[in-house]
Amino acid sequence: MAEANVGRTDEAITLDDRGLERQPYFYQLLFHRARLGYETGRKDGDHFDARLLELAVTSEDSAADAWTASQIALGLAIDGWLRSSLDRDRRRAIERLADAAERNESAAPWMLFGAAHSRALAAVLDGDANAAHRHLHRMEELQPGHLVFLHAHVMLLAGEADEAVGRLRSRLEDLPADAAYARPWTQYELAVALLELGRAGAHAAEARQLLDSARSDAAAAGLVELGRRIEHLQQSLDVGPKRTRELPDGLTARELEVIRLLANGMTDKQIGEALFISPKTVGNHVTHVREKTRCANRAEVVRYASERSLLDSDDHTDDDPLRLGT
Repeated sequence: MAEANVGRTDEAITLDDRGLERQPYFYQLLFHRARLGYETGRKDGDHFDARLLELAVTSEDSAADAWTASQIALGLAIDGWLRSSLDRDRRRAIERLADAAERNESAAPWMLFGAAHSRALAAVLDGDANAAHRHLHRMEELQPGHLVFLHAHVMLLAGEADEAVGRLRSRLEDLPADAAYARPWTQYELAVALLELGRAGAHAAEARQLLDSARSDAAAAGLVELGRRIEHLQQSLDVGPKRTRELPDGLTARELEVIRLLANGMTDKQIGEALFISPKTVGNHVTHVREKTRCANRAEVVRYASERSLLDSDDHTDDDPLRLGT
């Protein structure tokens, strides 16, 4: 679908719906319509993503061609990225479709690229930096320099913020003026990468400017979900910690966020939705917290935090900025 359609979401949705009336399981329309549902906050993205999953199962059974298999896998992975989570059925479908594409001896490099892309996105959602880098290396072999945006996303996961900032700056400079979808997303990711380098001084000032611009561009393009992420990050900057006291036992600011949400009685799924990360990643954070604090369970973690006055104050260091996908 054309980039220009993203800013005209009502028109794009109408066109997609008309097309799906004629071809209810046309994978490109299903993916695009699901994405628009998630992006615009219309609450119907899950409906179209569920149909894409049905098509994925059918395609597995019918030995779909490499192009179809890789594109359905990629559609499911990107939908999952927009939701910040992948369930078992979708992860399984992505793996099997990507396998099918890669087994096809006649598959063109760009088809294999789509399969590797879907695997990399799934790895990012799992918080698995090693797997994500492995799939990205494969993508670079197939289409050198073709996915700067996702490269930066994975670099943040791996702690390579300097490299991520450089790549995102270059990408932002190269985008055309009418890139209604890519520009605000790139501005947002660059802001996140800059905040990985520090939440004070020039990095924070530039990040604030980028977030202001991204929020305006996202609103103009009807990108409600992106606007929500931007607002969350802006709020964390506005009310973020001011003091420089270290957190106890090597806890990070992100782990403290998770602890506070745990103390509010939230489930992993609810915490993931609040922080735009997957429930599995939330579980990983909780495991790390328990290891660092030597707590046997989550109740002990909350008690540990309460005894150290970590639950009712925002006066702790925040040198570990909000990570994207971690």
